[in-house]
Amino acid sequence: MILLAYASLLVLSLLDNIRSPYFPEILHELELTGTTGALFFSVTSLAAFVGSWSAHGIVGRFSSLLLLRAASVVLALGMVAISRSYALAPLLVSCTVFGYAYGALNLAQNLIIVEGSSPHLRRRIFSGLHSMYAFAALLAPVVASVFHWLSWSWRDAFLMTAVVSALLPFCSYRLQSRSISERVDFAGENPSPRLNRREWVQCLLFAAMLAGYLWGEVGASTRLVLWLRAEKGMSTDMANLYLGGFFVMLLSGRILFGLLHFERVSNWDVLKWSAGFSGLAFVLALTVSPIWMVLAGFFMSPFYPVAMEQISQIFGRKSPQALGFIIGSGSLSVVALHLCLGVLTDLRSVNFALSICPAALTTIAFGLWLRQRRALSRAL
Repeated sequence: MILLAYASLLVLSLLDNIRSPYFPEILHELELTGTTGALFFSVTSLAAFVGSWSAHGIVGRFSSLLLLRAASVVLALGMVAISRSYALAPLLVSCTVFGYAYGALNLAQNLIIVEGSSPHLRRRIFSGLHSMYAFAALLAPVVASVFHWLSWSWRDAFLMTAVVSALLPFCSYRLQSRSISERVDFAGENPSPRLNRREWVQCLLFAAMLAGYLWGEVGASTRLVLWLRAEKGMSTDMANLYLGGFFVMLLSGRILFGLLHFERVSNWDVLKWSAGFSGLAFVLALTVSPIWMVLAGFFMSPFYPVAMEQISQIFGRKSPQALGFIIGSGSLSVVALHLCLGVLTDLRSVNFALSICPAALTTIAFGLWLRQRRALSRAL
């Protein structure tokens, strides 16, 4: 089960990241402007929010494994539909299908880790899981270069990657194995809303925390090359090298947390220091040297997997609904991020626009510090 979740996130991340290298070709071939072309990503994120939030009902009636298999097939169909789109309207419909499956599959992967891992190993296994995203981010440009060397168009490339996603459910029958610990099976539970008011407040706080982190990571990963070329005068190759370094550090940090347990460090401490040091590194990158942006990838690395583990600890058997809302809200926040970055870049500069990213990270760190202080004062 755990190996299956790892494989599915690698495939999901590859399909997600393979779109960026071909984005200029899509704009040119479909004659889209920058504004209409941005819908290619924002519609996907909006649909991912719906997919993450609504899919918890499927888990309640059936299982996270069935959700993973079904979402993998729908994801492949969405990618095929994108590859066959010749105008804006069908492209956006295809992105909606792709995005819905993206959100559902992302939820299924995280729930499988909750089901198939013992609590004392969960943080490390979550770190390993989300290492797959960083690895796919490094792999996608290489795959795109290979396809370009083969003279394949973006349509051919999308079609081929869709085949990989479609094969995943069939491979899952071989990869499926018994859990390393007693499973927490969510299947058969009542799919109706079960979170009480206090738990909904916790969901909203986690959603805000995850959104703040995503503003840092996605802001860096999507605007780093543009910032280095526009503000620092770097060549495309050098800017791409910095971006590769960012993902190498993101991957390295998650592998480190996957291998080491750090028993004496609580999840809350990891989240606080990860957000704080990431925000500091981001500020130093914008004001001192771009190399700090690469190092920010390392500081960011543990945040997302540790957040998933902490959410599963707090909500227990209610994790499907909680994770569905929180992960979906993260997708929704990315839409707002791209809008803010676009507007601020037009009004001022890329450097000024990116300043909202460390602001979000440091706000999260300060909020976590306040939470720990309040918890300590109550204990006293």
